[in-house]
Amino acid sequence: MKKAFADIILLGFVLVAGVIALIGTVSDQDMAINKSFNLKTLSHTATRALAKHYIYNENMSEAEEVSNNILSRSKLGAEVVSQNLVTYTWTDTSGDGNPNVVTTTIQGYVQDNFWFRFFKVDTFSLPKVETSSHVTKEESDIESIVIRYGGSNAGYFNMVGTYELDDNGCIRNPQLILANKTDYDIGDKLGQVDNIDTRFFVIANGYNLFGNQTATEDSSLSVSGCIGEEASVTIDNITNAAPTYFQDTSFNNDNGYDHMHEIGKTYFDDYEAFINTPIEYCSRYRRGSCREWSDRDPTWEDWDEYATNNGIDYNNDPNDEYIITMEDLPDGGDKDFNDINLDTTKVRIPRSIDTDEISGDEVET
Repeated sequence: MKKAFADIILLGFVLVAGVIALIGTVSDQDMAINKSFNLKTLSHTATRALAKHYIYNENMSEAEEVSNNILSRSKLGAEVVSQNLVTYTWTDTSGDGNPNVVTTTIQGYVQDNFWFRFFKVDTFSLPKVETSSHVTKEESDIESIVIRYGGSNAGYFNMVGTYELDDNGCIRNPQLILANKTDYDIGDKLGQVDNIDTRFFVIANGYNLFGNQTATEDSSLSVSGCIGEEASVTIDNITNAAPTYFQDTSFNNDNGYDHMHEIGKTYFDDYEAFINTPIEYCSRYRRGSCREWSDRDPTWEDWDEYATNNGIDYNNDPNDEYIITMEDLPDGGDKDFNDINLDTTKVRIPRSIDTDEISGDEVET
C-alpha cells in the first residue's frame, strides 16, 4: 500500500513537472514570436527614417546614421545595431545612378531560450525580416500639415482659424488656432491637420473686436457660407464684428481679393529682404529722361515679378516647409503680406514597396 501511494505521488510530480515544462516551452515560443514581430516593427521604422531623410537630403550615409540612431533608442534595436544584424540596400530602379528604393534587412538574430534548454534547444534563430520603401517625392504622399506661429508685423490683433469645404462648397469644421498673438512665440505649435485640403481664414483685429480680448481658441465658433456667398462668423454669440478673409477668395467681400500667399521657407528670407527694401522709380520725366527719382514700398506683385525674373521657384520648397503670409486690410492694404504668418510643414510619407518587386542596380553608399 505504501509503495502504491509513493508511486502515485511520484507520478503526480512527473505530471506537474511535465505541465510546467509544457507551459514554459510555450512561453519560450511566445517570446520568439513577439521578438519576430518587434524586429519587423524595427525594420519598418528604419526604412521610414531612411526614406524620409533621403527625400530631403539625398545623402545615403547620413540617412543610415539617422536610422541607426533611431533604432538604438530601444533595447532590441540597440542589440541589432551593435551586433551588425541590420543592413541597408539602396537600389536604382530607373537607371539614372541614383537610388529610388531602400530596403532594410534584419537577419541573424538569435533568441535565447530557458525552458527549451531542458530539451537541448538553447536558442531560436529568428527568420529574416525585410521592409522596402520608395525614396523620392514622386512616390510619396502628404498626410498631414503641422502649423506653427510665424510672427506678426501688424498692429492688429488678428485671429487665425482653419476650415474645410464639403462636397457642396460649404464651410464646415471651423476651428480657431490663434486668438491672441501675444500668447505665442515664433515657432510655437498651433496645431496639426490631417486633411491636407484644410484652408485658413484670418479675422482682422478679431481679438479686439470679438469680445474685447476675451476670446480664446476654445471659444464657441460658428462659420457658415457656401462658395459664392458671403460667409458669416460668430464667436461667443458675437456675429461679424470684424472683417474675415478666407483662403477661398469667393468668400471675401472686397471683390474676392486674395489675402494669403504661400512661400517656401527656403526663400522666405529672400522675400523679407525684398519686401523691406524700397523700390526706386522715376517720379518725374522731362524730354524723355528722368528728372526726379523717388522710392516706394514693394508689393507682393513686385516680389512675384522679381522671383520670376530671377528663377526663384518660391512655390516649391525642397523641405516641404511653407510660410503662409497674410494681409489684414481690405484689398490687401499695403500688400506686403507680412501682417501675420503661419509656419507650416507638410508631413510627407514615402510609399512602401514589396521587396520582391524591386528590380535594378544596387547603389553603393
